[in-house]
Amino acid sequence: MLLNSIIFFLKKSFQTHPKKFLFLIFLIILDSIFVMTTFIAVVPFAEFLIDPTLVEPNKLTYHLKNIFRYLNLEINYLSLSIFLVSTIIFSSIITLIIIKQIYKIKFDYELTLTKDLMNSILNCKWKHLSRLKQGKILNIFTKEVDNVGNTIRGTAQIFANFFKLLIYLFVPFYINSIFTLKVTAAFLIICIPFLYLNNYAKKIGLKRSLATNQELDKRTETYSALKLILGFNLSKKIIKNNILLTLKVIEQSMKAVTLSYIVPLAFKPIAIIIILIIFGSSFNLNKIPEYVGIFWGLYGAIPIISALVGNTILASNFHTSLRQVEKVINECRSNVEANTGINFLKIKKEIKFEKVNFYHNKTNPILKDLSISIPKNQVTTFIGRTGEGKSTIIDLILGLQKSNSGEIFFDDNLISNLNVKSLREAIGYVPQDPLLFNTSIRENIKWANQEISDNEIFSLLNKINALDFVNKSKNKLDTLVGERGLKISGGQRQKIALARALAKKPEILILDEGLSSIDTESSNLISKYLREISKNMTIINVTHEISQCKYSDKIVLLENKESKVFNDYSDIKFI
Repeated sequence: MLLNSIIFFLKKSFQTHPKKFLFLIFLIILDSIFVMTTFIAVVPFAEFLIDPTLVEPNKLTYHLKNIFRYLNLEINYLSLSIFLVSTIIFSSIITLIIIKQIYKIKFDYELTLTKDLMNSILNCKWKHLSRLKQGKILNIFTKEVDNVGNTIRGTAQIFANFFKLLIYLFVPFYINSIFTLKVTAAFLIICIPFLYLNNYAKKIGLKRSLATNQELDKRTETYSALKLILGFNLSKKIIKNNILLTLKVIEQSMKAVTLSYIVPLAFKPIAIIIILIIFGSSFNLNKIPEYVGIFWGLYGAIPIISALVGNTILASNFHTSLRQVEKVINECRSNVEANTGINFLKIKKEIKFEKVNFYHNKTNPILKDLSISIPKNQVTTFIGRTGEGKSTIIDLILGLQKSNSGEIFFDDNLISNLNVKSLREAIGYVPQDPLLFNTSIRENIKWANQEISDNEIFSLLNKINALDFVNKSKNKLDTLVGERGLKISGGQRQKIALARALAKKPEILILDEGLSSIDTESSNLISKYLREISKNMTIINVTHEISQCKYSDKIVLLENKESKVFNDYSDIKFI
């Protein structure tokens, strides 16, 4: 299972960024050469300090003497010192480059994963997206992607350290194979208990991910309900609930952190004790240069083995993170919004519902056998109490939901045969909650149409009775509206949202309670303007206010799962 996790992450790294991974392999080989060279330098240096004549050199010193002789270099304290220091410096430089390359792979993988997440989520059907918890998605974007990146980094370090470890063990083995085999066997034995921590690490990783999902879900819910919480004076209760979830996250995070430090802190002293015991059992003054090389290699191997075990536990701990991320991506991809079908250009005659039924529960339908027509270039208003299915009709027109039965036509084309993305391109939409982005009024309007000029924006604002408040603002169009537009009033938000929808110059304009927070005078002015532009635009208005039906060409009353059509405001105003 452990080996499978390492191979899995190595494959992910190579598949995602093969060139960077191949360059990493090249750097690792180069680093191994310099590590080997350091050994070749340190043993002769130690032997020279004991016997400058080097009459009976060991294997490494003998090879170095031949190399120096071939290069016409004299072996002395200065030349050996320069050689030793140079190898250490170059090895350090290569190690630094390797670390940088590993982090490049980590960050590139995180970027790729984030792109995949964004693409899969923003091209997914709304029906599936509406079932995803915000806390889970926030956790994935803010923490789990980083956890996966750290696992990729850790796995790449396992790969890099493995080759370095072979060099650190090969040279001592070359100097004294029996001694090195004893130490290596002892190292492997003490590693076994640490590797059993992997299953525990996986369990911690799963609990941590679930706890973080719940914590962020509660944070999102709390922030969205701030006004309600203050209004009910329930701050203490909400704080307590949030803190309890945070404590659960801290508990699992502390276990994970403790686990990550146990390995290096426990392994190192045990490994040194083993080396000292084996050294002590076979110590010989005549072999001090050999012991220097062996000790240099084995002592260098200790942190590498420690890091290898630690990174394997890291991979196990964060394997859950990748599973969670990939589960969201795969689920969204299996519910992808199809980019096929007939491209929608414009309405020639009407949008038509024929015996449309929609329900989440069959015993309580939202729409029942709804048959209506929405004529081209007219204002059609749907009116009714909450729960009568007005917003559902909008979702069906936008293709965000699908009816359980019945048909919806755009002229002679079934909506199911249309390219829903091209349909939405032709629609300007003002939702119930007129969400604005945390930027200027100008940028919020241009979000729908980057080509619109300031003069066109001012003209739009004037026609929907929004120019006055913009001009009174110190920064005019550069006025910042705050997060979700909370720095301006509800009515002003709706006007900016309407201007944004109109800036798109849509074929169809949809207002889902889009004038509900606007004062009566402005609402009448806007309704008149909408009636004027309906000569070139099909307008669908959803409301529960009878007064907003005044300038409608067609009024559809939704009541008790039935629809009644009125063609004149005077026919409905007394109902």
